[in-house]
Order: sequence, then C-alpha cells, then structure tokens
Amino acid sequence: MINKKWIGILSLALIIMVAALGCGSKSQSTESQKIKLTKEFKYDNKKTVEFIESFQIEKGFPLSVTYSYCYVYSMKALGRKIDDKYQKKVISFIKKSQKKDGGFARDQNTDRSDAYSTYCAVWVLKNLNALDQIDTSKVERFIKSCTNKDGGFGFMPGQESQPINTYYNVAALQMLGKISNVNRSSIIKYLNMLQVDQGGFSLRKGIPASVQSTYAALQTYKILDGLANVNKEKTVAFLEKDQMKDGGFGYMVGETNITNPENTFYALSSLRLLGALDKAKVGPLSRFLKDRYSPGDGGFGDVYYGNSKYPSTAYGISCLVELGVLRGSEIEN
Repeated sequence: MINKKWIGILSLALIIMVAALGCGSKSQSTESQKIKLTKEFKYDNKKTVEFIESFQIEKGFPLSVTYSYCYVYSMKALGRKIDDKYQKKVISFIKKSQKKDGGFARDQNTDRSDAYSTYCAVWVLKNLNALDQIDTSKVERFIKSCTNKDGGFGFMPGQESQPINTYYNVAALQMLGKISNVNRSSIIKYLNMLQVDQGGFSLRKGIPASVQSTYAALQTYKILDGLANVNKEKTVAFLEKDQMKDGGFGYMVGETNITNPENTFYALSSLRLLGALDKAKVGPLSRFLKDRYSPGDGGFGDVYYGNSKYPSTAYGISCLVELGVLRGSEIEN
C-alpha cells in the first residue's frame, strides 16, 4: 500500500517536477535500440503490477489529474487492462477538474488551470478513448492563452516560456488534432535560441543545459518535424556526460548532480530519439535501476534504496519502456 503521508506532497510536487512519460520518442523502434541490462537488475513484473494496482483502492482514487496520468500510463506500459469501474472514476475525476477557461487543474478543488495538468488530462482521455467527452475547442483556447511573444509557452497564461511547458502545450494540441493551428516557425525559433553551444538545451537563454529542457525541446522538434535544427553530435555528448557514477542521469552535468528515475527517463528517451541509446553505459545503468527498485513491493524510489513512491515508479517503468524491457505497445502518443 502507498504511504499516505507523502501522497498529498507528491501530488503537488508532480505539477512542479513536470514529466512526460507517455510521449517517449518513436523515431527509432524500441526493438531496434533495445538494451539488455545486466543480471544485477532483477525486475519482478508481477510485483510491480501489484504496486500500481494497489493505488486503485486508495481513498479518493485517483487523487489528482497527474496521479491519474501515472496510473494509466503505468497500467498500459505493463500491458494491464484497466477495469471499467476504475476507468469511469478516472474519467469522471478529470472532467470535474476542467475549469471555465478550458484548461485543467490538478483537481476540482484547485482554482487555476495549468499546462501540465492539461497535458495529463488530454493524454489520459485520449488513451481511454474519452476525448469526445470534453469540449476540445475550449482546451485549445486555454493552450493558446499560454502562448508568449517569444514563441514558447508558459505553465499558465502570462508566465515565462519554458521548454517543458512548450512541449506540454504543443503535445496536447497534437493529441487534440489541432497541431496545424500553431505557429511552427515561431516555436522552432524559440527552441533554437535555447540550444547550448556545448550541447543540449537550457531552461532559458544564457544558462547551462538541463536534461529536462533537452528532452522537451527534442520532443517538440519531433512533433513539428524540426529535428534538423538539433546539433545531434553535441546533444548526444551532453547526455553522455550527464550519466553519473551511480549509473543514473541527473538534471544537469556536474559533481553535485542528483540522479533519479525522472531525469534518467528524460535522458534515455532523448538518446533513443537521436538513435544513440547505445551510448548509455549499461553496467552502471543496471546498478542504478537495481538500487532504485524494491523487489519487496515492486516499486521504484527516488533515492538509493529509498521507499517506493508512485510517481518514481511510473518514471522507473518509463525507463524500462525506453530500454525495451517493457513494450509499452498499448500507449497512444
């Protein structure tokens, strides 16, 4: 069972930590870039399924739009069918979280819509074949309100552009079938400005590259058919440097880098999109996953042999999808 003491904290943190589990790149097939982890990492699919499904009986399920996203993504990645009664609960919860401006908030008690919750809501509804249950034109209107003059998108209307929020908004429009309505050249110009000479992409101009911003930029370029703008060689080199001694990937390159399943997913997905998944060091990566995985309950934690957490487990599962350990064939991007 999930420790309820951290559920509320992590629900809110999920909106800030931002992630895009469901849209791992598909430019190269998983099979063609499949990495075989060492025997150090012993994965128990049955235990992991049990950990994810234990969430279904929690009071207040699914707790938030972002937790709904983690739940549906994980179930589909694990090849599990979601029972109709749980699907209905998730869909009903998400519909109640839509605000008058057309966007979605983390739950019905939160006043303001945001880009991440809106992306998560659209992704879940699409993957549960329920997009027809909302007015998608209102969602599009909210997303457009997050657009800035520099070509990027903010977390909320009026907030500064960031690559991750640009990705969330662009990806949501793609899922809604509205991608042709964006200013493609303006968005690409914004992303080009954030490409760092040493490789990778930064949160804003003039600061070092981060793995999250690099992931977001690459995914957005992919949607807009703009990957030709990426310096592949330097970006791959940046991602290689970001793999730390413990085998995981951190937010930025450096000795103080803190590794976790979230940033490791960003890096692995980016390497796979660039056709360079083989650049990840398999031995250290296997040890990292072993150290973050709990054979006892099947979940993943953020820190070395830490307690299993629901968001971290979803990111751990997404790493296994990127590596080809799990197929993730049920996921619609």
